Amino acid sequence: MRIQVITHSIKTNRFGRVLFVLFFTLFLYFQGNTQTLQIGTTQSCPGDIASVSLNISNTTNVGAITLYINYDTTMVDTIYLANINPLVSSAMFNDMTSGVGGPRLGMLAISWFASSSGVNFTSDVLAEIKMKVLGGSCPLIFDNGCEIADYSAQTINVNYINGNLSVPYNPVFTLHPLPLSINTTDNGFYTIAAANFDSIRWQIKQGGEWLDVVNNSVFQGFNNDTLFVNHPTTNLDGVYLRCTVSNLCSTFTSDSAILHIADLSGNNNELSLANIYPNPFSNYILIDFSQSSFIEKINIFQIDGKHVISFIKNDYFSHLYISNLKELKKGAYFFEIISRPKNDNNHIAVYKLIKN
Repeated sequence: MRIQVITHSIKTNRFGRVLFVLFFTLFLYFQGNTQTLQIGTTQSCPGDIASVSLNISNTTNVGAITLYINYDTTMVDTIYLANINPLVSSAMFNDMTSGVGGPRLGMLAISWFASSSGVNFTSDVLAEIKMKVLGGSCPLIFDNGCEIADYSAQTINVNYINGNLSVPYNPVFTLHPLPLSINTTDNGFYTIAAANFDSIRWQIKQGGEWLDVVNNSVFQGFNNDTLFVNHPTTNLDGVYLRCTVSNLCSTFTSDSAILHIADLSGNNNELSLANIYPNPFSNYILIDFSQSSFIEKINIFQIDGKHVISFIKNDYFSHLYISNLKELKKGAYFFEIISRPKNDNNHIAVYKLIKN
């Protein structure tokens, strides 16, 4: 008797698992085949004619379509349909916006009726919504009065998904490049921080003209936020570099920063940094100079350019130990080392270190 009960239990559990797998498979099938009408999402620029697709999928035997799409008239204007799907080529549309003055709610009305039989959509573009962009972000929202019916006038249960048209914010710099002073045997870098951009381009001014930087033996990273300068030659001494950041609608340019190159072939007492470590650091850093250099002071800046602390030195050093850095918060910092050779102007070198 006990064996029969156990056998029956096993069969029941197996049957339950089979049912679970079957229902789960059906759930996934219907999830992947939901009847959907969706407005697309896109970005455009003020003054442009934007195009947002109206997509329909997994909807069969469609006999009638009635749609109302709300929009903000302060953001877009002159709204209409284009490239209407041939299956609904007789579709009519009308901009129902009315009234003047002040913020107004716009509404695009769309209607279509089958003439002979229902039509089927698998994954199709019903039409493209065209509109003149004024600015800002404009949600495109289905109104509650929307309905899609089959050829027998029965309402089809459709999942309506809203869309959006937006204008990207202007790029903005939060950190501009700083002047760089290195010798012909050293490496250095320029860096920027910015927001609301899609692409970066570094430029160099030599001979009165701004030209795009290209990757070569001296410059690396022409389209990154950090441009590396490797063993520059003295013919680059005195050039300026800047960075442009762009998005779909606009391009902004950073402040320019000079590049000073020191030739160590003679004894000119230029700042000649050989090594700075550890990086990342915790409480201290060590700076080794390839020759004795007069160090006036060392400034530490946050990544956003905010000054944190300075160390006044005013002496010659071959090795320099900077301690008491434990209180700095974790993150990236710029160390600006200012030297002052005899009978010469200040020379500045900037290095990026990480506090862990």
